[in-house]
Amino acid sequence: MATTTANTKLRHNEYYGQQSILDELYERSLKGAKFNKLYEKIVEENNILLAYRNIKANTGSKTEGTDGLTIKDIAGMTTKKSLPWSKEG
Repeated sequence: MATTTANTKLRHNEYYGQQSILDELYERSLKGAKFNKLYEKIVEENNILLAYRNIKANTGSKTEGTDGLTIKDIAGMTTKKSLPWSKEG
């Protein structure tokens, strides 16, 4: 399996519209900003899709997690079923 390069991850971030959010948070952190409601950004559907895509590219994604699921198991689920704590869940 091919490894994910930094350029590929950057393209994925841009595809899912997350790069501008990450850049803004980083710039604000450099200025000592305190953050509230980061959980809302974490559970946004595009962020979850980006995380799924990045995890799927990892060779370890074929290993069962503590819940006994692999990335293939999660791939067949709807967002609502796979993420019961998300906005839709």
